[in-house]
Amino acid sequence: MKIVVVFDGSDDGLEGLKAAAAMLRPGGPHAITAALVGWPPRHSPLWDRAFSKRQILDDLHRAMAEVAATEFERLKKIFEPVGSVQVEYLEGDPPAEIVALIDRLKPELFVAGLTRGANSESVTASAFAILRRTSVPAFLTFGKPVGLEQAP
Repeated sequence: MKIVVVFDGSDDGLEGLKAAAAMLRPGGPHAITAALVGWPPRHSPLWDRAFSKRQILDDLHRAMAEVAATEFERLKKIFEPVGSVQVEYLEGDPPAEIVALIDRLKPELFVAGLTRGANSESVTASAFAILRRTSVPAFLTFGKPVGLEQAP
């Protein structure tokens, strides 16, 4: 199965993707394309990480490059047990870039790992903008936000 996976850079979104990967049959054969949209800066956990790293590196472009590399490694670790993984670093308007990727790759499934924490409105709005512009089946997954206690 061809799958496009996107991720907002959040720890809770990553936890959601772990649950999604666990639902896939190991060894597939699944061809997974993991995509991140870097530039331009926007409200998202990925950019929160880049802005924090910028204070150390003093170069926002380099900070985003390092953050993206780290996030791609985290995605590979999750999805390599269930299929082959390639990565796509995109730049531009996130919904437009991801829709273009979906149109180009023609996956059978679109999976997004999203946050429920800070910046969730911006991230969720982008995800729904993608869904409105594609017809590929989609699985949006959200992990448990850090600090949210379960009800007794």
